[in-house]
Amino acid sequence: MMHGLIPDIDVKTLKNLSNEEKVPILGPMVDMHNMSPRMKQSLAEIGKTITTWPQLASSVVLGGAMVADTVRRILLGQLTASGRYYVDFEQIIK
Repeated sequence: MMHGLIPDIDVKTLKNLSNEEKVPILGPMVDMHNMSPRMKQSLAEIGKTITTWPQLASSVVLGGAMVADTVRRILLGQLTASGRYYVDFEQIIK
């Protein structure tokens, strides 16, 4: 699952795990080593001061735009390099 980043686990089992138990399983997918310090702090607050994974609407819209642009370029044959890319707006725009 997720290009081998997530171990083979039953979805029903995953639903019954606590947030703390999910972190080691889902951690490779979100690449916690490259996660912003602010996001790492937010993860510790899930179920305490926030109810779920934090997502600001502006970040969701920007993510959707990046995916749409990338898919368009792949379909037009303009993007052929495979890989994983990181965009941290706090690093780009300070």
